[in-house]
Amino acid sequence: MDGLLQQKTAIVIGGATGIGEAISKRLAHDGARVIVQGMPEEPVDDVVLEIRQASGLAESLIGDIAEPECAQLAVEKCEREFHCLDICVLNPDRIHFTEKLGEFDCDHFHSILRAIVCSAFYTMHTVLPYLARTKGVMIAVLSRGALDGSPLAGPYAAGHAAVRAMMMTAAVEYAQEPVRTVNLLLGANHDIFRHSEHAEGLRETMRAATPLGRLVSPQEVAAVVSSLSSDNASFLTGTDVVLDGGLSIAVGQPGEHVHHSVPMTDLRLLHP
Repeated sequence: MDGLLQQKTAIVIGGATGIGEAISKRLAHDGARVIVQGMPEEPVDDVVLEIRQASGLAESLIGDIAEPECAQLAVEKCEREFHCLDICVLNPDRIHFTEKLGEFDCDHFHSILRAIVCSAFYTMHTVLPYLARTKGVMIAVLSRGALDGSPLAGPYAAGHAAVRAMMMTAAVEYAQEPVRTVNLLLGANHDIFRHSEHAEGLRETMRAATPLGRLVSPQEVAAVVSSLSSDNASFLTGTDVVLDGGLSIAVGQPGEHVHHSVPMTDLRLLHP
């Protein structure tokens, strides 16, 4: 494969399903060698096989990234298989539970912080020194709720806000190397609320509030991640890129009046 990311090596944290799968496949399509990380119950090996069948280079890493040892294994695998690390994509956990803050289960709250904040910290703690060697880049794919909260998903928004703050901090601390860090903040997307029993209704509410009148596709997110990871974005760091179809500035439900269609792509996803 040839493209923007030729001769670069990437780790995709949460890279086996949904948006993560799209990112793993797009980076490989654009020339990167990819380490796909996911939990044991996720189709990590399947995604790696599909990348290889499309003539890409990929390896799997199955484990819980909220454990410090897993992040270290990811870096060691990069070094062993591909001899360098240029790109790290953080794709934190999405929304499983939807409740008001006063009704949110405390055990669920702690599991969310572990899955989102701990996994991001351990990854950054381990990966940043390696990225410094290659003048690499770290991209965090987050919810735009990291900026101003998210009704019925407050703990998730808080977790993503914490990751955003660490990314901003790293942009300054590692600017001399330089390591770039960019937050990609998503509005209505196909991954959001996917484990919630209220998923369809919540997605429809967000779609109606989005001026473009639809959800962003995983393939569109992946294309932006690839571009941000490339040398074309070499002066972009310590900032937010908002991919929300105009949701940030919308009033009312403008998406109700839009005839919308999703751009066609040849990037096939098998694990939504």
